[in-house]
Amino acid sequence: DRGEWAAVRARVGNLALLPAFQPEDCPFEFDLGIREERIAAMVMVQIASREKIENIRNEELILPDEIPFKFEQGVPIPWGTVEGIPTEGRLTFTYVCGPEDRSAACRRDVARKFCGWQPDLEKEGVCWWTSLSEVPESLLDFFFACVRAFPDPAEFFSVADDKKQGNVSYAVFAAAVAKFGWEKYVDDLELSKEVFRELDRNAAGQISRGEFGRISQMWKDLRLMTLEFLSFLDRACAGDLDEAWERLDGGRGSMSLQVLQSAAQQLGFFGSVSSIFRLVEQGGAITAEGWQSFKAIWQDRAKIRSEVLAGTPERAKKAED
Repeated sequence: DRGEWAAVRARVGNLALLPAFQPEDCPFEFDLGIREERIAAMVMVQIASREKIENIRNEELILPDEIPFKFEQGVPIPWGTVEGIPTEGRLTFTYVCGPEDRSAACRRDVARKFCGWQPDLEKEGVCWWTSLSEVPESLLDFFFACVRAFPDPAEFFSVADDKKQGNVSYAVFAAAVAKFGWEKYVDDLELSKEVFRELDRNAAGQISRGEFGRISQMWKDLRLMTLEFLSFLDRACAGDLDEAWERLDGGRGSMSLQVLQSAAQQLGFFGSVSSIFRLVEQGGAITAEGWQSFKAIWQDRAKIRSEVLAGTPERAKKAED
């Protein structure tokens, strides 16, 4: 919950919890009248200055007199210095960066200098992540279309990029969704273009394989949250997922999202199950056959967890251990 996270930041400190290594898509909000928050905002401008200042998007600064600051050419680069950044007002923005534009060295350096982190980024690598709760609905729907069509949703890119160019233009993207019979995107060109823009992180007019990796990051998030849900059911039902089905289903033979959410809460699970539901539902319900898919996932949990958490071969080995 963003409200809870804001409370944690206020208690622990904005600099200590600044997501310097992966700021992408984080909703940043800084009170520039508070020194620590002003420094945190300065750090983000420094990162953008090294990568692309245009990565800072949807910027808004409301001054104490409630008059908005006029950003004529984006966030001023001098805001990346102590002397240059304003000392009052509430600054909000999001950070969007394509993988080709990331400066791992810059992110590591500011994390060490300002946030107190001491990682060796080159050695450990980064387990890049995109939370399903933080993406727009249009991209989430497209993601689940890929999930239903492929064992690994990232395969969409390989099929679309049949000429092996390493990138996909909008024309190629539109042709691919038409080929798969995804009428939702064929009939609504604006929706199709919106999804394309969400994946085209650096606004270059084409989606690279690295940019499409955002779908792979979402796939990791879905698989991990599914394992966490199944782990809860395993504990709650003494390792018997068939019993879990009976307790959740209540003899209905199938479960709607509302039934699953309510039944899961009665068992003591209060996390969101909407994305987990979409993983196996057919026709708006989970059937006994769909539940078998959950059982197969649970049986393969060690391998799945290793794949999800593996940023490098070293991390994969740690996950297995």
